Amino acid sequence: MTFDDLTPAAPRPLRAPPSFRRPPDVLDILALRSRRRLWVSAALRAAGAALLSLLRALRREGARRRSIAQIGRLDRRHLRDIGIEDRGAIEALVREGRI
Repeated sequence: MTFDDLTPAAPRPLRAPPSFRRPPDVLDILALRSRRRLWVSAALRAAGAALLSLLRALRREGARRRSIAQIGRLDRRHLRDIGIEDRGAIEALVREGRI
């Protein structure tokens, strides 16, 4: 072992890290693009919520129509037993919950 092996090596000169900066116009474009993505995702969420609301309303309407049809198949005596005097009141009963 020599004396040169024991001495620390000379420090390497510091090099500046490579620059990852982009020109400002590219950054502006990227910022606009990310805002557009947020807007599109918000619009898609709103459209999905509206579609879901429409499907729920259609399902409720189908259930109402089935109920009206089932009650309409009852004869006059059964209708009177459940408190419906007139067949015309069936739809109001199902839709509004009262005669």
